[in-house]
Amino acid sequence: MKHPVQTIAYLSIEMREISLALSGSADFSLPSHAIAGRSNSPDRAHESASMKYLNSKLLSGVPMPRYLTQHTLACLTRQGAEALAQRMQAGGLAHAERVLVNMLEGKMFVEFRADSRENLEAWLKTEGMHFDFLVRIEWEMHGDKLQIAD
Repeated sequence: MKHPVQTIAYLSIEMREISLALSGSADFSLPSHAIAGRSNSPDRAHESASMKYLNSKLLSGVPMPRYLTQHTLACLTRQGAEALAQRMQAGGLAHAERVLVNMLEGKMFVEFRADSRENLEAWLKTEGMHFDFLVRIEWEMHGDKLQIAD
């Protein structure tokens, strides 16, 4: 039978692990048995339901919202449009996932991932990339159903 102090200490340690995982500041490079001297079972943290949840849901990352922008390309060559698209894909606060270009009409449509509209607008401004419109993608078709965009 476990001593009550051991159980409380174990729960406290596990709650700190969960808190660190949720805040994104945990160092998961350490083996689980190295945390606070838990040596009775090296895989104990991975066996608990809460750690399985963290490993499958939170640690894999939640996708950032997607946004669609339109840009007017003034006198830009295909090579210039390609260089611009590469800058957008390199990103910082925002990252272009998809870039569509119509050279004849001089239009570029870009699907971005960013934490927020404000971050995307700020990143575009600092990069000197003007946009005609910017809209968050909320819904999309999957098969024959309109579903929340992820």
